[in-house]
Amino acid sequence: MAWDIMYSAELKSAGQFADITQHIVENWAEWKKWMQNEQPYDHPLPGEYEEKLSGFDKLVVMKVFRPEMIAQSCSTYIIKEIGQFYAESPSVSMATIYDDMDKTVPLIFVLSSGADPTSQLLKFAQEKGYTERLIAISLGQGQGPVAKEHIKQACVTGDWVMLQNCHLLSSWMEELEKIVLEFKENQEEINDDFRLYLTSMPAPYFPVSVLQNSVKLTTEPPKGMKANLKRSW
Repeated sequence: MAWDIMYSAELKSAGQFADITQHIVENWAEWKKWMQNEQPYDHPLPGEYEEKLSGFDKLVVMKVFRPEMIAQSCSTYIIKEIGQFYAESPSVSMATIYDDMDKTVPLIFVLSSGADPTSQLLKFAQEKGYTERLIAISLGQGQGPVAKEHIKQACVTGDWVMLQNCHLLSSWMEELEKIVLEFKENQEEINDDFRLYLTSMPAPYFPVSVLQNSVKLTTEPPKGMKANLKRSW
């Protein structure tokens, strides 16, 4: 499969890959040494191919020799061509997301393994002076009526309600859908400060109408030491 890619590049290119397969065979020791570098993309290719191949062409060679590093190599290529800004996903602040919400538009944190947005929301609540007015409920057996009552009260008092792990209470999702849809109908009776936050793993039974009427934010664990340190900072 790897040789098929190399042969195809040699045959279909405008000449920059000319005779590369023969060169690899005849100079295997050099190519093997290059391949075994910790970051091969950052090292010059053997022979004349460092000058002949563009940065994008070099990704083809990486695909052949070190396919497990193609994503990282693509990131390096993007940084060299157009800058660091385009290779990093900017962290979205809660303040920015909050501006897209209102008393009738909840925020849904779509969870992934290893990521928990609770601390992020607690910190934001502290900044807004809502530490004592944020009601967090972990949904599970028997918690549906409790959650409904807290939402009802918060609509009057202007508190915030956070329903955690909605995917764990599939039997209550129909009731949640009804509650959210009623926000629009009864918005004049709802305190302007009220906010509803939901967290859930992706689930087929999560109400589509709630998704359509909410702000969505996907939370993923930071990848690598640098991303972890930046989040901690």
